[in-house]
Amino acid sequence: MRFRLWPQVQHFDAPAQEEFWKLYVQYLWNAEEYLPRYVMNVLQLENFFKAHNIKWLMFNAFYQTPGKNPMDWEDLNVRDELQKLNLHGSPYTISNDKNRYAHQYNYVPIWDTIDNIRFYKKDQPNNTFKSFMEKKNPGRAYYGWHPSPESHTLWAEELFRYINEYKLLK
Repeated sequence: MRFRLWPQVQHFDAPAQEEFWKLYVQYLWNAEEYLPRYVMNVLQLENFFKAHNIKWLMFNAFYQTPGKNPMDWEDLNVRDELQKLNLHGSPYTISNDKNRYAHQYNYVPIWDTIDNIRFYKKDQPNNTFKSFMEKKNPGRAYYGWHPSPESHTLWAEELFRYINEYKLLK
């Protein structure tokens, strides 16, 4: 049976899935792990695109704010979150004959290498599809918990405008 683990949403087809979800959220889902993983995923995807000469644009659609329902999710400013948590990266260990040394790797400088133009509104307020549609389509942004068709259209028009403004297809 396939199971998509989504820490924000409790949705299970079997008791074992619920038990796994509880253990994951309690012991493994934390900003100290998922923020560096996110930064590295973005960097690796950017590097893949560059290595294969693929034109690209990245953006955040939504950020899942822990403990809140989707309508209340907030935009994520990666740099601010890394600094706020005093997070200096995932620990790694160096060993020699008799000693082991634990170190931390600082992910803020890595985040700073991500292209500021090709990552839509990186480190700016209101940088997600969610905040854009709520501003441009107030009261009609959602269809249930999902963005409305009109919001999708407005977002597509915004991405088209942005791509042309920055000449990202050239």
